[in-house]
Amino acid sequence: MAVATGVVVGGIFIVLSKRIFGGVTGDIFGATNEIARMIAL
Repeated sequence: MAVATGVVVGGIFIVLSKRIFGGVTGDIFGATNEIARMIAL
């Protein structure tokens, strides 16, 4: 369940970053990784 939640949050971050910034940057990948890891733990 926690891993699936991490994947969903990652998808939400990607959609939001595309909408707000017009694309996905390395900072977004890093933040998504950290948040998904925190949720999975």
